[in-house]
Amino acid sequence: QKVVGEIEFSLKNSPLGVRREWDELEDGEPLYLVSAVKNGDDTYEVLDVRGCFVEKKVMRIPPEGKENRCVRVIFDPLQYGEDITSNRRDIYSDFTIMIRCNSDVAYLHKLERSLDQAITSRSAGVDLLIPQWLRDTLTGNNTYGVNDESKMTQNRSEISEYIESSRFCLVSMPSGSNLDVQVAEKTVKLLQNRSGERIVIVTKSKESLTRTVNHLCSVEDIDRGRLVVLGSGQTRTNDNQTDVEGIFSKHSQVQYLLARRNQLLEEVGRLAQAVNAENVSMGEINFTCESAEQFYHYTLSPVLNAYQESNPEEPKPFPLARHFNLPPETLNDKGGKEVAEKYIKMVESLFSEISTLRPLELVRSSSQRAKFVLYNHSKIVVATQNSVLDNVTVLESLQASCIVYLEATKMNPIELFIPIITASHHLKKVVLVGDVTTEIPPPTTSTCSIGNNYEMSTLSECTRFMRTGTEPFVMKESVSSVLSYLPMKSSQFVVNSSTCPTLFVLESETENGKPDYRNAGFQSNWQCVNVDAYEGVGEMEPIPFVFTNLGEAEYVVSVYQYMILLGYNSNDISVMTPYNGQKHLIIDIMRHRCFELGLPMPGRIDTFCSGQGHRNKYILVSLVRTESLDSYIADGRQIRLIGSLAEKGLYIFGRKECFLKNSYSTAWKSVWSSSSAFDLGLYLGERYPVGDPSINNQTDMEKDKCYSVGSTDEMLSIVSTLLGQVT
Repeated sequence: QKVVGEIEFSLKNSPLGVRREWDELEDGEPLYLVSAVKNGDDTYEVLDVRGCFVEKKVMRIPPEGKENRCVRVIFDPLQYGEDITSNRRDIYSDFTIMIRCNSDVAYLHKLERSLDQAITSRSAGVDLLIPQWLRDTLTGNNTYGVNDESKMTQNRSEISEYIESSRFCLVSMPSGSNLDVQVAEKTVKLLQNRSGERIVIVTKSKESLTRTVNHLCSVEDIDRGRLVVLGSGQTRTNDNQTDVEGIFSKHSQVQYLLARRNQLLEEVGRLAQAVNAENVSMGEINFTCESAEQFYHYTLSPVLNAYQESNPEEPKPFPLARHFNLPPETLNDKGGKEVAEKYIKMVESLFSEISTLRPLELVRSSSQRAKFVLYNHSKIVVATQNSVLDNVTVLESLQASCIVYLEATKMNPIELFIPIITASHHLKKVVLVGDVTTEIPPPTTSTCSIGNNYEMSTLSECTRFMRTGTEPFVMKESVSSVLSYLPMKSSQFVVNSSTCPTLFVLESETENGKPDYRNAGFQSNWQCVNVDAYEGVGEMEPIPFVFTNLGEAEYVVSVYQYMILLGYNSNDISVMTPYNGQKHLIIDIMRHRCFELGLPMPGRIDTFCSGQGHRNKYILVSLVRTESLDSYIADGRQIRLIGSLAEKGLYIFGRKECFLKNSYSTAWKSVWSSSSAFDLGLYLGERYPVGDPSINNQTDMEKDKCYSVGSTDEMLSIVSTLLGQVT
């Protein structure tokens, strides 16, 4: 039993951004309803608080100009029963405030519900939640049913051989490269034609899902009709991003397959005319999938068999020569018969595809057809991690034999194991793809301490697998990034080679390398910029665990304005910071100093965690901390991450004393020590090669002379002068 209620709430006088946030309430998201009364001294007294969850797909958004929204929620039945049997007032009609959890807490609730659903929906018991061969991999015993992986991996040279020979595959590649979709392609090609095989590809982000689907559809050997994207199909996307969740949803694929069926039956009609079959009118299609199969078995196949069995010394004319526009005389010799065999195989493939589409004729309702496409016809199912959590029972019914995780190093253990639990009875292969040297899962928000011997939130599951003896396959790509110019050695990123002997060591990066270009308007292509206290204040913590730094935010925004005024493309610039608080502060300042002045917003403003894998030409980094470094930001993998994502320019803003004197992070200390200067060096007279003609080239400032910016106020003054010169 469940208690369902509808809540109508008003967003009157709320900003547009707030209204959009509430319009994007997710299924199962927790809400808190508060009944409060106002006292005479402008304070409120809380009378009652009740929790509830948003029910699936019931959000009603009003038309433009209306403020009231309505959402259906589910209450705790035990608490509701206790409330209505008591002699108290009806509190459920007296709520005045609705509170929404922050995204991290809401996502943890979602993970908990999905894991519970994955476990309780299985009747086999806890002992069979994970396949035996995978359980041995987790414990370091990799010899159970892995096709002698210990020998095969020593001499492997190709990723296809590695995937085929290993049940549990761990593939590492540079962050931001497109090698991950190539691994997905290799896996699909390897397994898609095997009977009973279904591949589930799980991505962390929608961007990765879009890249993967578009790449798979561009491969000639992969059947587009066998691919389904698991999701709502109603996601909002940018103009430059294809809504693959809608185009490749199960309902859209039904329409695609029906259109494909019509094309195939038209071809059958032309084949029938070519062999002069009876009851076939010129230009008229009289076939269904069933009648097409009968035509092949009783009419076309005997004709083709007679041609194939004919005496080579007395060859018969190829019966489909006219259909394929082939000269009959070229098919009378032995070589011509080999050509004919190729066309016969094409015909056999056509009728084989028609046989797979026949159930669409037998099932008439759209819902039943969609289920057939998803559960019976599909060979490749692609989904984001959020879609997996929303469709645990669907994933179990898919009976996947292979699961491929893209961006696996960004996923936490629960995200990784939920798909494995749902497919444990049929699972034969697991492939993890990511950058084990830089990418890390988001920091945990749990306050429960269970000890470092059992859990370390700074390590991804991929690193744990390597510690238990799983050797990764390393894919390399010659990508241009600022990382090659940073003074780093690969040994700084090895977790512990003595306790992890199988952890591979990267080739050493070029130390103190010099690029053959220089960014317009800047003295260096990369630089660490010292930011002293702004108005006497450094880092701030307005609420617990929310860190901001106003001076750095103003500095970063002003440098971004400077780049735009010089002619840089806004989409080529990203802003990154470790903390959400600083990210939102930078967004607010950007809106005030850029959007309201008609300047474009940056291509991306994000945190280190969410920005993993998103490369860009120029990256501005705000490190925020001025008092001390926590283990999250001090992790040497963070500097390697942002260095690998910046293609041409990297400018890091922070408090130099905090990083130079900290012995915990040798990687950060090495980078700061090697910076050309701690004051930002600018060439104020330069312009970006593809500049904005609306900006006046004349300036009162001295040209071709490096100017050292000593503070945030100085940078603000430079930008103010440049803004005054815009015509």
